[in-house]
Amino acid sequence: MLGGETASVAHVLHTSPGTLLLVLMPHALVELTALFLPLAAWIIASRRGEWNQLLAATLVTVAIALPMLLVAALIEVYVSPQVLHALI
Repeated sequence: MLGGETASVAHVLHTSPGTLLLVLMPHALVELTALFLPLAAWIIASRRGEWNQLLAATLVTVAIALPMLLVAALIEVYVSPQVLHALI
């Protein structure tokens, strides 16, 4: 589904799917890292059986992830459209 949508959007913008993905990659890497960081902390703490550390790990990773999500949003709103417009 994602590949089909990428191809459709790339076709409408008269560019290749690879170019579209390259333009969106900086935003996506920051956002995905921020989203999976708390999950990774939870998995590590649960595998070690350190349930008493779970809340602290969650709070720390969420505190790191929130500014990262803000940066990803700024990239998506201000940087990606400019780069995409320059490539088209």
